[in-house]
Amino acid sequence: MSEKFALITDTFLGNPSQYSGVEASDMIGGAEVNLYRIAQILLEEGHEVTVYQKDTGNPNNEYDGIKIEYLPTIGSGTMELLSFNIQWQRALAQDEIVYVHSPEYAIPDLKPVDALNQQGITWDAPSSKDLKTRVKRYFLGRQLSKTLVRCTDNAFLTYVQSEHPTARNNVFPIPNGVDTTIFSQDVDPVKNSTNQASEETVILFPRTLRLARGAHLIVDALAELRSKGYDVSLWFLGAENITDASSIRSQIERNDLSEVVEFLGHVPHKEMPHYYAAADIVAIPTYHSEGTSLSCLEAMACGRPVVVTDIGGLKEIIYQDKVDGGFKVKPTGKALATAIERLVEDPVLRDNLGENARQRVVNYFTLERWEQQMREFFCMVSERHSQN
Repeated sequence: MSEKFALITDTFLGNPSQYSGVEASDMIGGAEVNLYRIAQILLEEGHEVTVYQKDTGNPNNEYDGIKIEYLPTIGSGTMELLSFNIQWQRALAQDEIVYVHSPEYAIPDLKPVDALNQQGITWDAPSSKDLKTRVKRYFLGRQLSKTLVRCTDNAFLTYVQSEHPTARNNVFPIPNGVDTTIFSQDVDPVKNSTNQASEETVILFPRTLRLARGAHLIVDALAELRSKGYDVSLWFLGAENITDASSIRSQIERNDLSEVVEFLGHVPHKEMPHYYAAADIVAIPTYHSEGTSLSCLEAMACGRPVVVTDIGGLKEIIYQDKVDGGFKVKPTGKALATAIERLVEDPVLRDNLGENARQRVVNYFTLERWEQQMREFFCMVSERHSQN
């Protein structure tokens, strides 16, 4: 039976507030790519899909069969978030099945939510004991007892089993997946970089430029490696958080690294494989708030060794060092530098870990596997909605 699905996110297409570099018809990162894939699954099942997002001045009211409703908001920060949350709950059409792409979009919970997405533990920052975090966890606890939850790793399920045990059967860990035919070892490397020298080892940071994603940590690691005489450079690939990017650029200048750091900006998702192919090492140095990083899985599918921090779902991607295709370290610049140093010094090890990385994704993190699990999840969501 055909249903109407409402997918809720603050920004699906275009620039979120505080970011720059994303075209009006493009998606900023992995969370948005996953929302697009979810919409495509629902469309293939014969459902109608509408995305409700903040009004960013985007002219696109439809994208690959997905309807888009733009909602006006007021203020900034928390005020803007609350404004958006109230607006989408007012705008819902009758009998829509509601999927919220992050629990913070359901504060306050004025209307029932059928399903929500929890992208890993999002309150594991060292400064996460503030009032804003406590409010988010309070409303999340309210949702858990009455909403089906898709989470990207087992860390969130463990939290629910400990703090909300009566809701544990409502939580379904479904890790992200990658199309291993597109993200593969047979892709030509991009050729438009200006900083790459023939003997230089290139470290790629393929994420939105944010402190939460550990951009400052990889700069610390680069400074450590350069101080030891290693010929390494760093590419930042992704949209920039305006505030955090300013901080990172200042850090780079203080460490006299401007000549070996390149800001490539945001590129369309379909072009990402070519950048992975051009890199020697991919760093996913998350500082906090991580699920199963899509960029990490994509890099691994392209046969690139990865260095990750032991945060959130990254612990499950690289469960065992080397065997799973990379190294897992503490979220510090020194720890990252030590792991990267091993890979810089040993090209054979890089190649071996790249092969292991590819196999790890093929075995456990394929797009086909993710799609099948998500179809099953939304079948449960639809059935439960009809019962209620």
